[in-house]
Amino acid sequence: MQIEQLLDNIIASEKQAQEELWLIPSETLPSVFSRLALSISGVNRYLFKYEYQGERFCPGTEAYQLCNDFCLEVLKEIYKTKYVSLRPISGMNAMTMILACHSQPGELVYCIDAKTGGHTHTERILNSIGRRMAPIPFHEDGMGWFAPDYEELARLVEKEPPALIYLDPMSYMYQFDLDALKSLAPAETKLHYDISHVMAFVAAGIYPNAMEHGFDSIGGSTHKTLPGVQKAWFGTDDEEAFTFFEKKSSQMVSALHTSSIVALALALAEVRYFLPEYGRKILENALLFARLLQERGFQIMGREGRPTDCHVLFVSLENQLDPIEATHRMAQCNVITHPMTLPAPNPADGIRLGLQELTLLGLEESDFIDLADIFAKVILQNEPPANYKDRVRQIRAAHLWPTSAYVDDERLGQFIKALAPGWEPK
Repeated sequence: MQIEQLLDNIIASEKQAQEELWLIPSETLPSVFSRLALSISGVNRYLFKYEYQGERFCPGTEAYQLCNDFCLEVLKEIYKTKYVSLRPISGMNAMTMILACHSQPGELVYCIDAKTGGHTHTERILNSIGRRMAPIPFHEDGMGWFAPDYEELARLVEKEPPALIYLDPMSYMYQFDLDALKSLAPAETKLHYDISHVMAFVAAGIYPNAMEHGFDSIGGSTHKTLPGVQKAWFGTDDEEAFTFFEKKSSQMVSALHTSSIVALALALAEVRYFLPEYGRKILENALLFARLLQERGFQIMGREGRPTDCHVLFVSLENQLDPIEATHRMAQCNVITHPMTLPAPNPADGIRLGLQELTLLGLEESDFIDLADIFAKVILQNEPPANYKDRVRQIRAAHLWPTSAYVDDERLGQFIKALAPGWEPK
């Protein structure tokens, strides 16, 4: 395959993406300036800093350093933490660093089992770095769902205090009792909350900020309900823990990935004051879409009368349709979904939906009504997906830009020309 063919495929894919609706809980489309920033000439530059005549000297990278400073400022402000590191590349990279920094080989770490909504790779990472993993116990909560069993966890922790209690929700839809976790943790046990999936909800006050409940650290990836690019951060109020994290993590990732920091800075500048409103709107849309799907015959898994507290919906297809077949059908009408075995008191095959990207694009109630109709006709009634492709295209065409996007045609042109020196539009 030649470069022309590769470019043709990429261009065609980008055009196709402008006609699709994506409902994947673990990702969000960043705005155009953020995406273009991944192409800057500083993509492979290290952020070297020196002191010269009493002032900071950053040869060739001053603009990138300012972006780095801005990211730190905004994350500290929103998430109420004194120290922030941008060393992690992604969520799993951050997870590996945090597990390694908050525990030693042979020590015990409590985390959420994948069967109860935890991250599918936490246990593997713990095993690979020589830690012992124990699952946080869950029990049925009396409302048709399950919740952490804090009393049982307290008994287990008293028997053998762990080095770390690590909250790593990947498919969990409800809030944790952070005060209960803090009260049962011995003084020597660290508490960390990976808020990758709920950053918008923490900013909105829908989910509590773990730093205000005595946790040692928080952090996570920046491309889920925080609509940035793939990057991650670590935050703490403990200067010694921060210094140790920076030192140890620099042995795992040598560079800060400059272009990702620049892209994240642009994303944060766009959503800095929009996040609380955005978080509230995501939850509103998730509850709306859950109701619309239920009215059309879908089984939405969750607590009685409350299918979710965040952006995630679990749609059971048990005894109805294979989830991969359902995903294939929806993709044929330009709707992208995620098949999986859904963690629940009684696990079921289904699809896991996220409402954050459609919320960012500004879909309205009438759009969600039409989308729910399409789900029902394509999945439950087995109608040809092609019949509904045009309607999906129409919805997407009316919502091409994220509602928080900074749009400036002149600066956009200047940016593109700066990325391709000597280029002039034809």
